[in-house]
Amino acid sequence: MAALAYLHGFEQGWIAMRRRDDAIAVALSWDAGLFPVMWLWVELNGTMEAPWHGRTSLIGLEPNTTRPAYGLAGASARGGSSLRLDPGASLTTTLRLQVLEPRGAITSVSRHGRARFR
Repeated sequence: MAALAYLHGFEQGWIAMRRRDDAIAVALSWDAGLFPVMWLWVELNGTMEAPWHGRTSLIGLEPNTTRPAYGLAGASARGGSSLRLDPGASLTTTLRLQVLEPRGAITSVSRHGRARFR
């Protein structure tokens, strides 16, 4: 199986995920004003082509500027927005990732990227 979903409507730019056995978790935070969409993609040995060759199981979380994932022209044709940088322009932002052992339900992520628990 290989699948892609678009998450949006974030009040704050953070997401957390943990294993069902609570052995490990991740908390990711980002600027939701700059990246209003989160791409959630799953690869469960479903893509036979490179680079996975049917041998990869993973979950990807990607803060993004647009949906859908059809390239810039395809996204624009389907009404998606994109971030435009003019030649010579620059942009600075911060993504924070914490890998941790969860101590209960993660209820939020601080501005420093640390998970908060119930």
